[in-house]
Amino acid sequence: YLSEGGVDFLHVETLYHPKEVRAALRGCRFGAPDLPVVSSLACRKAAGGYLTHIGFSAEHLVQVMAEERADGVGVNCSMAPGDMLDLVNAVAAIVNAPIFAQPTIAPDGGAPLYPAEFAAGVTGLFSAGARAVGGCCGTSAQDVELAYAAMTAPHRLPTQEPA
Repeated sequence: YLSEGGVDFLHVETLYHPKEVRAALRGCRFGAPDLPVVSSLACRKAAGGYLTHIGFSAEHLVQVMAEERADGVGVNCSMAPGDMLDLVNAVAAIVNAPIFAQPTIAPDGGAPLYPAEFAAGVTGLFSAGARAVGGCCGTSAQDVELAYAAMTAPHRLPTQEPA
């Protein structure tokens, strides 16, 4: 009934298992066939790549999201913005859909990043291929405001000296 209430899209997040991805995306499409559906996974950096918290490779889950025609694919939770850069690049190589990232302010439940650190890390996610960025677990309004300010600040383009 969310589709009747005027929502813009559905977002299923913090997915860990390929069957969970398929069930969530298919269920959303069945219940609201006219709405875009985006999905995101939560994982951690491990030797040789990224794994969900129950041991599936992030790349495998992203492939399943692509097979199920997710309208957007993302990563959320567990990692600081800087730790998500390589993962966002890997996702961009797999999917032909908008990518989003929702890093946490306190990676793996550890000490929180300073808001300025979080904001600086978020700007790099756009360079890695993300088209939307937010925050997950513990991220405050101040963190989001600083990230927005960092992303919208005027940037000086490098100039090339005439030959």
